[in-house]
Amino acid sequence: MAVQCLCTSVRQLARRMTSIYETHLAPHGLSAPQFSILQRLHQLAPVANLEFAAHMGMDRTTLSRGLKPLIAVHWIETVDMPEGTVIDKRSFGLQLTPAGIEKYQASREAWLSAQAETRKALGPVLSDALLATTHEVYEALA
Repeated sequence: MAVQCLCTSVRQLARRMTSIYETHLAPHGLSAPQFSILQRLHQLAPVANLEFAAHMGMDRTTLSRGLKPLIAVHWIETVDMPEGTVIDKRSFGLQLTPAGIEKYQASREAWLSAQAETRKALGPVLSDALLATTHEVYEALA
């Protein structure tokens, strides 16, 4: 019997799920990871880049690559570090610009539609189990 690769299985699921969200977000010119960045930054900003990377489950380099196009279109800006933040040479603050807030608010309905489509396909029990399991696995592997 062949052993299934855990990583491959999770990546296949992520690709399938991402495709649903990206179909809904495409009219807004956003990918699923870009929307996730806007959404989380809307909740946390202003926030230090290193702290934000930790919240996103990304390393600093991956976050920087994800931020570059969003900064280029003026949806995110760098700002002074939030009060009480530990500062090092690589640290800077992040927040949404007014255009970024507008983009987030305009695309949120599309995200909600993708969320509803996914929950409908999975059903409430499997949806809740998936959320709980992914959180538990993420913490266990930290």
